[in-house]
Amino acid sequence: MTMSEWYCEYEMHAESMGIETFAGNLTQGDVDDLLDDLELSDDEWWDKNGASGN
Repeated sequence: MTMSEWYCEYEMHAESMGIETFAGNLTQGDVDDLLDDLELSDDEWWDKNGASGN
């Protein structure tokens, strides 16, 4: 499952169930952060997550 597919599933289930958390301890903020990561380039992702691309 890709991140885009996962996010789509999350949106459908969370909205219909009226839940604030999903898949364990993930909050809406966590999911929003993951969604933002989809728009990052590889280098930006590595910089954001504190890991070296080397």
